[in-house]
Amino acid sequence: MGLNFGTLCRLGGCETWSTQQAYDVANKALLECQTLRANAADELKAETIFAQGVLAFCKGEALSSAYLRSTKMEQEQLVERKFMQALQYFKTAYQLWTSVFGEKHLETVKAITMIGLLENKVHGQEASIDWYRKELRIREELQGELHPRTQQARRTYTLSIDEQLLGGGNVDRLASEDDRSAAQVAAAMSIAGKYEDAEAMLRASTNENTSSPDAPPAKPLPTQKVEYLRFGEVSLHCAELLNKWAASSPEYTKDIMIRAAEYSKDAVEITPAPSRLRNRVHTCQYADTLFTADCR
Repeated sequence: MGLNFGTLCRLGGCETWSTQQAYDVANKALLECQTLRANAADELKAETIFAQGVLAFCKGEALSSAYLRSTKMEQEQLVERKFMQALQYFKTAYQLWTSVFGEKHLETVKAITMIGLLENKVHGQEASIDWYRKELRIREELQGELHPRTQQARRTYTLSIDEQLLGGGNVDRLASEDDRSAAQVAAAMSIAGKYEDAEAMLRASTNENTSSPDAPPAKPLPTQKVEYLRFGEVSLHCAELLNKWAASSPEYTKDIMIRAAEYSKDAVEITPAPSRLRNRVHTCQYADTLFTADCR
């Protein structure tokens, strides 16, 4: 009951219970649970502590959305305080569950999920990435790659990586700046789930000299050094884009899989050796493409 009313508080209440009433019901239920489990085993204590974290998080969200108002301190300060409290509760629950079950357990991974979320809210994107990665790896092992929670964890982790690489940019702002490359705009589109549009943009960037921008890009000859290398780099980005599409969308089809393989093959054939690539991110993309070209 407590978590149900905590969620109701987070969503702003309803006709029957106001936001504050929902919080009060949840808090009362949680206090009773704490009393009953005062001498319980660690795994049960962790459940109660986890519930405390959820309620603190829900109250922070309600305050952030102005469903609740602070009368004792600045609204933003109280929101941050509640999120910090929630984060500490989740970390305590994580430690207890890890000591009882180990890290690779569905109870433990619940805490990992919430720690990633709260680290992002309190300390920013970079602080959350390791927790998102940890959640994804554990869910893949325990629940399988096709489980909805695993797919959600993969989307969260991929989005986090993309946003970090782009510095938090959005599609509209990137598209309006001349000094941004087509690859950056396409990456931002992929964050918004516009994979097909992103692929079309990348393909068009190599079709400047063709009569139709919708036609498949013609592969330049190796003697056309600049165009040839550019084609390889665009193929690299397209292969990466379509594999992200595969990881995050049920729309992934055999046709898309074939295109991803073709892009990967061209990228591996044309892209210079890693020792000559211009930065670490580009080298990692090249390595990923090598893997997908051979194994997917």
